[in-house]
Amino acid sequence: PINLTLPNATGVSSKSYLIKNLGTSTVTILTTGGQLIDTYTSITIEFQSSSVELVSIDSGWIIY
Repeated sequence: PINLTLPNATGVSSKSYLIKNLGTSTVTILTTGGQLIDTYTSITIEFQSSSVELVSIDSGWIIY
């Protein structure tokens, strides 16, 4: 498994990250400081070639 931690979204509105699973492991995306990705504390990309785009909203992250 691969763990990736997003930076703090506070004060950084509209920053986006496109994260893609290029391998066969799962990729778990985590947050810092109690921030959320939509309503989740983490999300997982399970399948090879799957991706997700995340955008900061100053208090956390949304799946775009």
